Amino acid sequence: MERVSVVGNSGSGKTYFAKLLAQQMGCRHIELDTIFHQADWKSLEIEEFRAVVIEATENGPWVIDGNYRMVRDIVWANAETVIFLDVGFIKNTYRLVK
Repeated sequence: MERVSVVGNSGSGKTYFAKLLAQQMGCRHIELDTIFHQADWKSLEIEEFRAVVIEATENGPWVIDGNYRMVRDIVWANAETVIFLDVGFIKNTYRLVK
């Protein structure tokens, strides 16, 4: 397993889990939120976002986290494994409120 995509609801622990997994695997962690949201929470244009994700996923190994439909085709085409974090409603809501 060299290229892993981690997906799940907001507050499910995607980034936390992906960072730990990348550490265990000894590879890069790619956070889609960090790529998409630039300074002052300005978003990249879709074409630019897709281009950056293509470049980021060309060379592995990596663990990537995020749920961006606009780049899902790129990420999943390059991933060997997709992990869905399915956290229960109460735990997920608690994490979001906290």
